[in-house]
Amino acid sequence: MRRWRTRGILAALFCTLAASSADHRTRGASLDRSASAWSEAEPSTVCSDDALVDAARAILSSHFDAAIGATAPASAEETGFQHLLSQLRGVLEQKTLDAMLAAQAIAHDDFDRAATQFRRVLSYQRPDGALPLLIYGPSTDATERWFSTDRTFFPGPAFWRAANASAVNVAVLAPPIAADVAWRMYRLAPFENAMGLTVHTTDAVTFLCDVYGPLRRLHKHIVTSRRAQVSSASLLEAWHPWETLSSFSTHWREPLSSLKLQKDYRAFVQAIPASAKARFNRGAVMQNGADSVEDFYEPMMFLAACLSKTNSSSSRSRVFDPLALSPQCGFAVHDVEFNTLVLRSAVALAEIARVLIERSSVCPVFDFTEDDLEGDRSPAD
Repeated sequence: MRRWRTRGILAALFCTLAASSADHRTRGASLDRSASAWSEAEPSTVCSDDALVDAARAILSSHFDAAIGATAPASAEETGFQHLLSQLRGVLEQKTLDAMLAAQAIAHDDFDRAATQFRRVLSYQRPDGALPLLIYGPSTDATERWFSTDRTFFPGPAFWRAANASAVNVAVLAPPIAADVAWRMYRLAPFENAMGLTVHTTDAVTFLCDVYGPLRRLHKHIVTSRRAQVSSASLLEAWHPWETLSSFSTHWREPLSSLKLQKDYRAFVQAIPASAKARFNRGAVMQNGADSVEDFYEPMMFLAACLSKTNSSSSRSRVFDPLALSPQCGFAVHDVEFNTLVLRSAVALAEIARVLIERSSVCPVFDFTEDDLEGDRSPAD
């Protein structure tokens, strides 16, 4: 038992969430309720590490959505619509779990279940290798542009559909963490004895064989589409704050402000429902509440709509044209965090290639040669 003094917000939050998760009725509580709990916390609180682990397990279990086949942010009743998120939403959506990071968490207890979830998330990868930020569940009405609820600020499927197009095109990418998560999951996998050596199980290696191709395509897509074509800059371009894990940071204020000058901007933001703006504003604890909608939410939604429209019209084969996309939307940032995440995943992909050079022979099916794997061992590739 560890005794924590609740001088900081985090200690109070952890203990509050642990207590809340013990009671299923409070699992859907809003961030507002947790925020009020911080101010009401006792000067010191006894908080058990085991209780926090049990709380995390309970949340992961209760949020599993059988229809989608993976851990969802919460129930559709709590979030307003059935969906998965490929990105960690931070403070704006309480208890929203990144579907991949949820798989990594599950791997601590049940590697097979975690591997199944990770494969399921990758099944939503697009033919060009892109992994979209948002994945809608089958119960979500595909004709809705905005949801008639105050539980989410995300738009409906029709928001992402260009004129005269039938496909939903969530053009914002998930943050590039997939290969890094897969590698960390593998390191959490159980061991077995093989020819006198202690090695990861055949199932763990088979997992790497299964995900290597999709991860390789994802990495190639990011490096190819986000390399600056109009300058000598070596950093890759982020096309939306949601493609990072710090999308609510105030450092996005300045680059987002340039979008307000575009001719269709005012008409677009006026059409965003007040309920969606209010939901964003309630959770914008990292930003100035008075300006959070105007300076962050509205330009981010305008940018998302532009990316979706431009990407749909630029190529029927779903191959990005960087020269066509970024200038039209007026947003391409050489973000350090985005590039760091890409590099981490590149290093992880190289580590996966190293393992598969040695052990891919145990996989029932694997389409890559040793030369392919050797070529991928350098993150620079």
